Amino acid sequence: MHLLSDLKRYTLKTADGQQGKLVDCLFDDTRWIVRYLAVDFNQRTHLISPRAAGLPDTTEEQIPLPVTGDSVAGGPVYDPSAGLTRSLETSLHDYFQWPYYWEEEQEIPSHAPGDLTGVPLVEMESQRREQLEASGEASTPGAPPLRSFNRVAGFTLQGRDGTIGRLEDFIVNDENWTIMYMIINLGGLLSNKRVIVSPSLVTSIDWDRSEMTVDLKQQTIHDSPPFDPAMLTREDFDSEHRRYYGEA
Repeated sequence: MHLLSDLKRYTLKTADGQQGKLVDCLFDDTRWIVRYLAVDFNQRTHLISPRAAGLPDTTEEQIPLPVTGDSVAGGPVYDPSAGLTRSLETSLHDYFQWPYYWEEEQEIPSHAPGDLTGVPLVEMESQRREQLEASGEASTPGAPPLRSFNRVAGFTLQGRDGTIGRLEDFIVNDENWTIMYMIINLGGLLSNKRVIVSPSLVTSIDWDRSEMTVDLKQQTIHDSPPFDPAMLTREDFDSEHRRYYGEA
């Protein structure tokens, strides 16, 4: 398990020793999984599927990439200001001969990894699409529902009965790049407490107002066990939180 903000300090090292800087991650806000690593390589941004990379090396702070630097540099270039289209994704996957993940996952799974409540993802996806259409931000046909970590970091977290805190980070499983938990900074005058919250609790995301809503009361989250990054080295790092939310 890693904090996504920690991984953003890492470099991607190609098979011939060339390096690129990890500058962002694009994630699916329905399945809560990182789909692409955005890498600054020779002053241009390229997208790399984490499935094509090796496991992060925490000692060297590197992520190995089993292709040459010339292969990366010769691939499709990603312009964050223009956004991501399915056409660009297709070109990218064809160039590197990666399988199309959107064809492998035709059905929306019932629940998200790290699910603490059993909130159906099918219902969440339906609500998300309705919100996009209402806000005029609906994707063009075939466009992927991917979001930038840089964009969502700092979003305000709203509960059933008011503001809870702000989204500070994600905890990702580096074997499959699933987003297991969100790190929420509760703030306040006397405390800088941070807690973990399952993304399966998210019921809506308002991109215009930079906030997301979870199906919990303020006090429930404020009383949850505090998060310490040192916990990530334990195999049962989330056991206390699962007990608190009634899952263990």
